[in-house]
Amino acid sequence: AGFKALQALPGEKRSMMANQFNLMGIIHSVRTEYSQAQACYQKALTLQIELLGDHDKALAPIYNNIGSSYFNQGNLTEALVNFEKAGALELEFYGPRYVGLASNYSNIGSIYLYQGLISESKKKFQMALTLQLELRGPNHPELATIYNNLGGAYFKSGSYDMALKYYRKALDLKLQAFGARHPDLISAYSNFGTVNIKRGEYALALDFLQKALSLQLEIYGPHHPGITTIYNNLGAVYKALNAYDLALVYYEKTRASRLEFKDLQVEDISNDDYNIGTIYYDQNKFDLASVYFQKALEANLKAFGPNAPDLAIIYGDFGSLHQSLEQYDRSLEHHDKALTLQLEQLGPRHPETALTYVKIGNVYENKGSDSLAQEYYEKSLAAFLPDYRGSHVYAGRTITSPDVLKFTLPMKARAL
Repeated sequence: AGFKALQALPGEKRSMMANQFNLMGIIHSVRTEYSQAQACYQKALTLQIELLGDHDKALAPIYNNIGSSYFNQGNLTEALVNFEKAGALELEFYGPRYVGLASNYSNIGSIYLYQGLISESKKKFQMALTLQLELRGPNHPELATIYNNLGGAYFKSGSYDMALKYYRKALDLKLQAFGARHPDLISAYSNFGTVNIKRGEYALALDFLQKALSLQLEIYGPHHPGITTIYNNLGAVYKALNAYDLALVYYEKTRASRLEFKDLQVEDISNDDYNIGTIYYDQNKFDLASVYFQKALEANLKAFGPNAPDLAIIYGDFGSLHQSLEQYDRSLEHHDKALTLQLEQLGPRHPETALTYVKIGNVYENKGSDSLAQEYYEKSLAAFLPDYRGSHVYAGRTITSPDVLKFTLPMKARAL
C-alpha cells in the first residue's frame, strides 16, 4: 500500500522518491545487502518508467545498479540482461565515446569471465581499456579496475605472466593515485599473491598476501567481509607450501567469515568445500576429502548446471582421489569428464588441459597400459608447448608450470 501511494504522487515528487530508492540501494550494496539493494533499485526503476516511459537515459544508471545487484547474488543471466539494457541506452543517448560505456563493457566482460567465456571477456575489457585511454589518458585511476579485470581474464586462461603484467599496471596506478595505505591496494596485493601461487613463487605470494592482510586489518579490522578472500588465498599458499594445518586454519577462517557476513553465494561456499577437501586429500584422509568434493560438486551442478567452469577441477580431483585408492576405472571416468569440459571451455592448448592429459596417462601407466599412457603424455606436451610436433621439439625445453613439470618430467622418456 505504501509504494502504491508513492506511485500516485505528482511527477516531481515521484522523481525525487525514485532517486531516494536508488540511493538506498547503493547504501545496501555498500553493506553487501544485495537483495535489499535490488528491491530498492526495482522500485526506483518502476517509478521512473511510470514517469518517463521505458526509453529514457535516466534509466541507464538504474539498470546498471540492478545488474550489479544480480551479479553480486550470482544471477549472471539477469545481470547480463540489465547491463545490456543500460549499455544500449547509453550508446543511443550519449554516443560511442561516452565514458560510462567503459564501465558497462567491464561489467559485461566480468559476466563473460564468470561464465567461462574468456575470449569474449577479454574483448569487452579491451574495449573498456581503449575507451578509457582515449578519453582520460594513461594515468586515470579508473584504468586500474580495467587492468585488474584483464589480469583476471589472463589468469583464468592460464597466461599467468600476462596476468601478472596487468596486475602490476593496476597496482602501480593505485600506488600513484592513492598512496601506500589506501583500501584499493588490498585487492591489488591479494591478486599479486594469487597469481604468484600459480607461477610457483610461493614465498613471493605469501609476502603479498600478508601485505594484503596487514592493510585489511589496519583499515577495517578483523570483522569485515573483505577479509574473506585474503583468508582463502592464504589457505591456498600454505597448501602449496605443504603446511596443511595452517592451510586448514585459513580455509576454516574463510568459511567462518562468510557465515558472519552472510556471504553465502553458492559458488563461494562450493569453493570452500572444495578447498577443505583438497587439504584432507593431501593428508591422505580420502573419506573426508570425498565428502567435501561431493558437496562442492553438487552445489556447482545445482547452481550452474553441467557446464559450470569449476566442475572440471572437481572432477579432476575426484579422479586423483580414486587413483590413490587404486580405483582406476572410476578415476578415468572422472578425468574424462574433466577433459571434456576443459576442451570445450579452455581449448586443447591450455595448462589445465595439459595437466589432465598427464593425469590420465598416469592412470593408464598404473593399469599397465603403456601405449595409452604414452599417448596421453604426448598429448600433454602438445597441449602445453605451442610448437610441439614430436620428441625433437621437447629436447632442452623448459616447462614453467610447476604442476605440469611435477608430473611430466619423470615420464619424459615414455612420453617421447
